[in-house]
Amino acid sequence: MISPKVSVIIPVYNALPYLRDSVESVRRQSLHDIEIILVNDGSRDGSGAECEALARLDSRITVLHKSNSGAGLSRSEGLLLARGEYVAFLDADDLMMPGALEKMYFSARKLNLDMLHARREIFSDTPPEPLNEKEIKIRVYSEPEQLRRLALLFIGCPDGAADEAMRMEGGLWAALFRRSLIESHKLSIVSEREFGSEDFIFNYDVARHCSRIGTTDLVAIAYRENADSLSHTIKPDTIERFARYSELMEQRLLADGYSPRDAELAPMYYFLEMTRGFMKFKMLGPGSYAEKIKWCRRQCALPYARRIYKSYPARSLRRAHRLHLLMMRFRLMNILYLLTKYSEARKR
Repeated sequence: MISPKVSVIIPVYNALPYLRDSVESVRRQSLHDIEIILVNDGSRDGSGAECEALARLDSRITVLHKSNSGAGLSRSEGLLLARGEYVAFLDADDLMMPGALEKMYFSARKLNLDMLHARREIFSDTPPEPLNEKEIKIRVYSEPEQLRRLALLFIGCPDGAADEAMRMEGGLWAALFRRSLIESHKLSIVSEREFGSEDFIFNYDVARHCSRIGTTDLVAIAYRENADSLSHTIKPDTIERFARYSELMEQRLLADGYSPRDAELAPMYYFLEMTRGFMKFKMLGPGSYAEKIKWCRRQCALPYARRIYKSYPARSLRRAHRLHLLMMRFRLMNILYLLTKYSEARKR
């Protein structure tokens, strides 16, 4: 059987309101020689039946039903089925922009890339307009030190704002990965239930083995701002899992030969980045003012968090991020709450 050019893996969990639109955005891609792997992760809302209905419409669709284990392990299961030259991932509530796969695939082939990262654009109601360029501009990194730095930046930015221009988005969406590289190094995707986030570490693992990495400003994915999505779900141990992940990554980076400074600061940056987002969700979400302040103070009391808030070089961060760090360092939760509310109100 001839291998398709790209395997698109979509983990599906209770995504019925968005699933058909998401799959249709892939089916309508101008690159026709693809396969679509739907991994139904124990959905209870009819998503499994919808996956089967979609498969009857298109022979390129394969459906895998499994017990619920989370998005990370579902993507790993999809990888085992994939036959494409390259692999792409899409969340079941997001959309793939028209023409994105064709532009990315032929660019990756032409430049012999092991990994190509594009961009996403966030939307709530109306997806962004697709770009009309026939060719996309690619920045290629192939020097060993460049590649080591790029891999590190998937975890975090040791030099803060100075590193952000070179950093790629850490998600698995909006990217192509050479499947043979993943298979030859026996790479898989970890569970976000254990580590808080599966994306960053997989990107790091792949990048560490790449000979050529490309980045582009092409918007390949329309990322739905969905308050019910797993990325917005705050569980009792969410921040603790981020801390556990960060501490483990510090040891991993040291073992991989990074300097003690970079190995310490990159995971710290990741922790700050993730907790900043989740604290915003908490501040703007349901619940009383007292409950929100109590929850934030409890997160600040975690030993790893205290270590970061005490020692991270705040001056290296952008102004807004530096301010957030200082609020956490001095536990000024009431001011943080007011600033978050004010910032959100200004957007409206």
